[in-house]
Amino acid sequence: MEHLAETFEHGKRPVIAVDLDEVLGYFVDALCEFHNDKYGTTYKASDFHSYTFQDVWGGTKEESSKKVHDFLESKHFKNGLRLVPGAQEALAKLAEKYDLVIVTSRQHIIAPETHEWVETHFPNTFKSILFGNHWGLHGEKKSKPEMCTAIGAAVLIDDALHYARECAGHLQKVLLFGEYSWNAADDTALPEGVVRVRDWDAVLSTLDTLELK
Repeated sequence: MEHLAETFEHGKRPVIAVDLDEVLGYFVDALCEFHNDKYGTTYKASDFHSYTFQDVWGGTKEESSKKVHDFLESKHFKNGLRLVPGAQEALAKLAEKYDLVIVTSRQHIIAPETHEWVETHFPNTFKSILFGNHWGLHGEKKSKPEMCTAIGAAVLIDDALHYARECAGHLQKVLLFGEYSWNAADDTALPEGVVRVRDWDAVLSTLDTLELK
């Protein structure tokens, strides 16, 4: 299987940057299933008020990193990520009009699994996948604003409030995706240029109102 490139050259069409976890597939749901199976807990995604996982299940940063590493080696990660409803249909429509690029904070070490999952569920949809490697022990790290700037993105679709805040002002619009415990905020307090979209239908209707460059 030929993998998507990890570089991208801007063409004539507007570029939309799309996050992966919690926007395309439910990472935290699968993580909860792993943790509950291994440690006898009863976590669900709504318990995760923070995406810094030790804030939820306790322990040290190192212990938390070991748990996540074990999860990434598990069947729960490799076979258990459920699709976010409406993502496939919405992105198929958007790919007719825009160049779509995944920008994820995921580590380089899970690039093969990431490529396989994307190519299985979103064939011929994305032009490229860029990895921020934010929790990687080795290799270069790139911020979301850096990745979005590198591909000339007009819009970012992301579930993380802190990434939305970082990218506000760098793009025409940031769409803060979903109503998750970790991105709860008064929508009137969101930075200028950031708008919440509760699902993929809302993504489509919001993009219909924008003239992207």
